[in-house]
Amino acid sequence: MSRNLTRTRLRTNERLRKSRPHIFGYDESNHGRVPEILVVTYSKDPDSAERLYKQLPKIRRGEEGLSRALFLDVDYRFAVLEDTRLTRALYESRNKAKAIAGLIRGFRVETLTNALLYVDGRQPRDLEEVICTELRDMSFTNSDRIICEPDADRSYKIVNAADAVACVLYHKIEREGERGLRRYTDKRVYINFS
Repeated sequence: MSRNLTRTRLRTNERLRKSRPHIFGYDESNHGRVPEILVVTYSKDPDSAERLYKQLPKIRRGEEGLSRALFLDVDYRFAVLEDTRLTRALYESRNKAKAIAGLIRGFRVETLTNALLYVDGRQPRDLEEVICTELRDMSFTNSDRIICEPDADRSYKIVNAADAVACVLYHKIEREGERGLRRYTDKRVYINFS
């Protein structure tokens, strides 16, 4: 890695520490199959947005995923898509952005002028534009603050926490059905794609 790139990242990390931004991470559990669990995690800790040079391990089962998210001082909101039509709709260009915006609204943060959003996966068409439009009333208008990367769940703590929560909730619903999610109703958001 070049020295200039390292210096740039260090300056960016220092700027993050001073500004205390709202940091969000997005991931989903089942990639097109039902039930699909969508998760957005939230933190004000600048370390959760730091790009790591070694890959984080993925958590696949158990409560360890939720405890890791809570250990990182991360809050989360999730949505469950149990209808194949809704899951398919998620992958249409504008609906993924609407789902992310709906989950971010679930945190009831007053203003997002100083927010960063990390999304696991390739950037869908129009994602930035739709998110900025959906969250305009909360002052989230700068699309440069949205970072989409394949394998972001292995590179950023905030997205790794979203991945861990999604996996844990997916396994709960797979084993116990809706009963498995009763403990988490205060974290659940219902998304309307119409």
